[in-house]
Amino acid sequence: MNSKVFNDWITGENMEMRRQGRHILLMLDNASSHGKEKKPQLSHDKVKFLLRTPPATCSRSIKASSMLSRRRLLTSMISKLETASSVKELTKEISLLDAIKWIISAWYW
Repeated sequence: MNSKVFNDWITGENMEMRRQGRHILLMLDNASSHGKEKKPQLSHDKVKFLLRTPPATCSRSIKASSMLSRRRLLTSMISKLETASSVKELTKEISLLDAIKWIISAWYW
């Protein structure tokens, strides 16, 4: 991927979030394609860059955090299976605060 492809993608993502009335936070590593210099103006996407680390370290950290967060999500969903009448209802029971707590705990694990 290069900077143009990334900027086109993030601009499209921003338009979709605006259409849905949502805001998102993107945490990016220091890949050259994420080029910090010429970023499009984003109204519904906030971009934060992780600290400068060796590429392999960053990708391993992101992968480990994603896996641990996903594990917490699945554990939570499994524990609520008995009381939920549908998958849609089950996913509605997960709050943004839950997701943030899982990400934080995975990062510091």
